[in-house]
Amino acid sequence: EPAMRSRIDAWLHFLWPAHRREPVVHTYAQTLDPGSAVARLVLADLMHLCQAKDTSMVPGDPHQTAFNEGKRAVWLHIQDMLDVDADDIAELLKEPRT
Repeated sequence: EPAMRSRIDAWLHFLWPAHRREPVVHTYAQTLDPGSAVARLVLADLMHLCQAKDTSMVPGDPHQTAFNEGKRAVWLHIQDMLDVDADDIAELLKEPRT
């Protein structure tokens, strides 16, 4: 998606000098490759920790809502860096929790 790529590009441009941007993206892809069973386990754990499939809103508690949204933002960043979409997330949820 162009909007997602634009967000990633903006982040990389903000944080990393030009010669480091591609290695950062490559390292995410190599380290957290959804094709790897080990990476899928880590991604599934992070997905649950970051409440990727849950609402971040806690009625009457703006502090907890903000905290939850911060966790969710971490997952969205990982998802963007890996170019993982909603269907890929659904597949991660199918992984057994043993």
